[in-house]
Amino acid sequence: MSHLLFNKTGKRTWDWLAVVLLIVLMQVAAARLVATLWTLDLNLVLVVTFFATILGLVLGLSMYRGFWVVLFTITYGCIVIPWQLGLTLDPELGWPFRLVNLWGRLNIVFQELLARKPITDNLLFLTLMAVLFWCLAAYAGIILIREANPWKVIIPAGIVAFVINTFDPLLIVRSIYLAVYLLVALFLVARLEFVKNTGRWSARHAHTPSDMSFELSRAALILSFVLVFFAWNLPVLSDTLKPVSDLWHETSKPWLSLKDRFSFMFASLQASATTVENFYSATLPLGLGSPLSDRVVMEVQAPRISPTGTRYYWEARTYDTYKNDMWSSSQQTSQDLNAKSSNLAQPGVDVRKTAIFTFFPYETITNIYAPPEVLWTSLPTLAYMETNRDGTVDLSALMSKSYVRPGEQYTVRSALDSVTVIQLKNADTDYPSWVTDEYLQLPSDITPRTKQLAKDITAGLTNPYDMTIAVTNYLRANMKYDLSIDNPPANQERIDWFLFEYKKGFCNYYASAEVVLLRSLGIPARMAVGFAQGQSEQAPKQTSSSGLSSTNGPAGDTTTYVVRQNSAHAWPEVFFPKIGWVIFEPTVSQAVLSRPSGEDVASYDMIEAGRGRANQGLPEELGSERQLPADSSASGIASPQSYWTTGNIILFVVAQITIGLIVILIWQFMRGFRLYAFMERVSIGVPETMAEGLRILGIPPPDFLLSWIYYLKLPPASRSYLEINIALERLGMKLSPQTTPSERVEMLIAAIPSTVAPARRLLSEYHSLVYSSHPADADLARQSAQEIRRLSWQQSIKNFVGRIKAIFKRGSQPVKDETAELK
Repeated sequence: MSHLLFNKTGKRTWDWLAVVLLIVLMQVAAARLVATLWTLDLNLVLVVTFFATILGLVLGLSMYRGFWVVLFTITYGCIVIPWQLGLTLDPELGWPFRLVNLWGRLNIVFQELLARKPITDNLLFLTLMAVLFWCLAAYAGIILIREANPWKVIIPAGIVAFVINTFDPLLIVRSIYLAVYLLVALFLVARLEFVKNTGRWSARHAHTPSDMSFELSRAALILSFVLVFFAWNLPVLSDTLKPVSDLWHETSKPWLSLKDRFSFMFASLQASATTVENFYSATLPLGLGSPLSDRVVMEVQAPRISPTGTRYYWEARTYDTYKNDMWSSSQQTSQDLNAKSSNLAQPGVDVRKTAIFTFFPYETITNIYAPPEVLWTSLPTLAYMETNRDGTVDLSALMSKSYVRPGEQYTVRSALDSVTVIQLKNADTDYPSWVTDEYLQLPSDITPRTKQLAKDITAGLTNPYDMTIAVTNYLRANMKYDLSIDNPPANQERIDWFLFEYKKGFCNYYASAEVVLLRSLGIPARMAVGFAQGQSEQAPKQTSSSGLSSTNGPAGDTTTYVVRQNSAHAWPEVFFPKIGWVIFEPTVSQAVLSRPSGEDVASYDMIEAGRGRANQGLPEELGSERQLPADSSASGIASPQSYWTTGNIILFVVAQITIGLIVILIWQFMRGFRLYAFMERVSIGVPETMAEGLRILGIPPPDFLLSWIYYLKLPPASRSYLEINIALERLGMKLSPQTTPSERVEMLIAAIPSTVAPARRLLSEYHSLVYSSHPADADLARQSAQEIRRLSWQQSIKNFVGRIKAIFKRGSQPVKDETAELK
């Protein structure tokens, strides 16, 4: 399968299996970096490594010498690496702008580097890793072809993989990459040695056994497993063996020092072990409140021009049930959604404007934040919702199937409640049954004066919108805002206490009070939580503070909202038929939420229902979905890193290894590979290697391991004969070393007459092995041994049951009266 290539510049070694192993080896080393999830777009290192490996192999076969090889490596690297880095930017940008963007960001990075400031742009790390793996892979390819030196190929990349593992030690499962690397590396060592030796033997016209390749593969497999076993358990051994412990800790010190000295360079990277910061869970107690910090929670890129009267809210959950001073949701079942899912059928979507938003979380989350009503997201999610009889959905929350970490991003498409006062006033009151069933619920302890207050506030009003505005204005005018409150009386309903006694609180109380008051009037309402809009910063460039590319359009078309923890908020949403859920703002700490009246034509044209006229004067992303391809991932909305999850990376590496193993197996079968013989040889080699490894560590091999090795080294017929001894011991018979094989067979037949035939057949084969020049029939001996094993177990169990019965029988006999006998 291999052959040697020669040309004027010297010998070239080309072997297809070695080439495949090299490609897999380099990909595993790069995949170890990708698996850290330290930053976005690490998957580009896999692509860079693949192209560099191919380039190294081609240059290795070429006639070019040192200078030209280095020149070509640098030249192609200056093409491939910027190409891959450029793909991480906005796909709408032309390549000249992308290169200028990269160069400008690198200039800023170098300035921060010289000033020893924390570098938050991940471009530095991506560039360094791309250059590193480009050099490693190209060098490995050249060395494989020109020198066929396995150690020069595997050691550099192996050191890099080990260092990465040292910096990313918290998730033990990721060390499987090192194990796979060792396995592939040792296979490559064995293969290259075989190729070189084959060349020497052919030159000397020496005869080689036909199974030589198989023997080398077996040895490589055994050695690989043993080395991987010790590498995997080295940290564990360090805890139990003091010399190893001292060596391990001394070896680790330089790495720890290096991590501390250069940590400022990689402030953009994230740790492997993360804490999920979901501010809202399946239930929401009214609570007592607590101070909130100004820590940044996320950044949101939104269209710069928003529909008139629209203020953004970043919704996490909605609740429909209020009981025992706590909100909860009745939507307990979930459905799978992904980037290819169609838009959710939210109520009122036909009269709303759609817009696209990109979120950059600063903390690890699983809650998906989005402006209501969310229609689509780029992440695989679980949607907690019910499908209503009218075909719409009643959505409570979207939860990501995997962690969304700092540095990652996701995109949502939402239908905004950009409606006018006229539309809301003219909305009918023909509520769907699913709305009245779920969103008019009130607990039995709501006081009569609370319900009477709602009637007093809305006296003389005839439509739900005016009534809702009246309740909203009442709460804003009469309740004082306070982030924390005193303990409410234990014997008083909480909303009643807020409205009539305490008259101060935070958003949970404002929103809950409005929902309760509206429901008492027969107006469907629900509780919503998330974050208020935050501080806006117009985005003249396409990178967020984390150095990420925007997906919302060209520069100047987006506004970035910085959302802090103290923007956490709760608000009521009211249902209007054919319009859907509409946000209202009763909390006095937030600005009044004003909507356009819709009375003048210009304003009405900007926000009226429908897809045609609604887009006048707005950016394209606020209009129809037609500007988005059916496959959202192809449009650049679903970022590429969403595919490179840890699970997909592992599958990718496993697929590569599987393909390599299949190739090896096919090649071995073509060479006369026999599975039984292979397993027999492996079963002998593994314990021998384990014993030798223990001796190297200064640990005497245990007796059971030595006995195991002795047993496996016996000829097959001898191992079968030992079953006679085992059967006799199973029956409790003591054996003397002087007892001959024939005497042992007769003892077995006397104890178990049914073993006469297999025992004598086995004795005959054993005699042939020991005393005759004719070979023993190993298969016949093995079958006889199996039959003896079966019969001896049956007899042993029968004897055991008999002893148990005898014990019970003796225990049931009556005790004799000794005094009566004396008389």
